[in-house]
Amino acid sequence: MPTPKPLRALPLIVASIMAVSCWPALASDFPARPVRIVVPVPAGGPMDAMARALATELATTWKQQVVVDNRPGGNEIIAANHVANASADGHTLMLASDSTLSLNPQLYIKLSYDPVNGFTPIGRVAVSHMVLVVPPSLGVQTLEAFIQHAKAHRGELAYGSTGLGNITHLSMEWLAQQAGIQVLNAPYQGLAPVITALLGNQVQAAFGAVSILAPYIDNGKLVALAVSGPQRAQALPRVPTFLESGFADFEASFYMAILAPGKLPAQVTDKISQDIRTITARGDFQQQHMAPYALNAVSETPAQFKHYLQQERAVVRNKVRLSGVKLN
Repeated sequence: MPTPKPLRALPLIVASIMAVSCWPALASDFPARPVRIVVPVPAGGPMDAMARALATELATTWKQQVVVDNRPGGNEIIAANHVANASADGHTLMLASDSTLSLNPQLYIKLSYDPVNGFTPIGRVAVSHMVLVVPPSLGVQTLEAFIQHAKAHRGELAYGSTGLGNITHLSMEWLAQQAGIQVLNAPYQGLAPVITALLGNQVQAAFGAVSILAPYIDNGKLVALAVSGPQRAQALPRVPTFLESGFADFEASFYMAILAPGKLPAQVTDKISQDIRTITARGDFQQQHMAPYALNAVSETPAQFKHYLQQERAVVRNKVRLSGVKLN
């Protein structure tokens, strides 16, 4: 006797019910094994320090090992490729800056990963503002004086950057475009050699994170002209903002955000987001791991981060177009 049609469909119905019932378990069982946080920069510096602080706290929260995996190079492309191709189960995460999701898509004619569908945005955790510095030998103390000096020596001044297409490069290009000056880019492998070049008068200006350059400013080895952000940096209270210096539309900062491979289940995404926001909202965490690096904490849901990215990408697209910077 042939099997009735409803019974033939029973295995499919059971499979569907089991699949749906497994979704909540994905979040409750996560993490089932050690978690890796991939970092696109070498060990040391604000981003690496943030990743290690989060790893320590998450390991306690999740009762599971959380390790930091440094994969520097290529404007975060090496790390981004690795994470985009990892399993979408939450056990591989990335602490990225705006290079991965906002800048690279506008800078590179061909990009080896999909910045929109290749990742699950979980949320920003911090924002770092930048400061423009010059060596004392340049003889300028204000942003206005620097611009006048650059105009008087058009094409003769060089600035140090930490590579083509990153925020230290684009910040100066955006400033040059707004100020009507022409300066030459001298790319280095990291901010440490940029600082060495500044101290040796090999370059005449550079943008860098406030936390890294503040000690050199405090001891008089470098002169700070202006800081980005809506208000003065706590670490540099005497240094005016670009807004105070007459540049209302200028902004130079970078965010640190947690990403996962694309199509991460919503329950796991929300769990990771909530646990990280709980950690970064604590005053002791901010005081110990953010204040020393002049980082401003950010707390946002995955939906809020997606909305931010939509707006940010439009702004960056226009800035890159105006700067004329394109990379192969």
